[in-house]
Amino acid sequence: MTTEEIKELIENNNCTFRIRGFNSRSQDKFRIRHTEYSTGKLSGVTDGFYSMNINKFGPTCITLYTFDMFSNRTTGKIKYEDIYDLEVIEDTKKQMFKKGDKITLNTGYRCDTGTVIRCDDVSVTWESVLGSIYTSPFNKYNITLLNN
Repeated sequence: MTTEEIKELIENNNCTFRIRGFNSRSQDKFRIRHTEYSTGKLSGVTDGFYSMNINKFGPTCITLYTFDMFSNRTTGKIKYEDIYDLEVIEDTKKQMFKKGDKITLNTGYRCDTGTVIRCDDVSVTWESVLGSIYTSPFNKYNITLLNN
């Protein structure tokens, strides 16, 4: 795959990929996600625990940034030529849940039920039967639609 093809796929799709030469004790697969907001589009790279925002998709690399708790900016770059094992993610959760749907959420040690308030491509915000409001990421919990 050429660098132009990699750039086009990453710019326009949610993807997972590996970085050549990157060694981590936690995880070596990264995810790029694009989220649409009313104020514009925000893109970021995450390994499931840490994340950085995407500043721009340049001609040879992705430029990243983040801020620490003291407002110090840290930047980084990922060269397109170092990206391999690229897969486009088909996110179907966003279409699956809509406002008012009844859902069940399995955390692994307990099950909760509630009503969907809002849903995007990475998480669902819902109200429990006791009135508490939660935002739950799809990659952490098993969330299913209850039969009405």
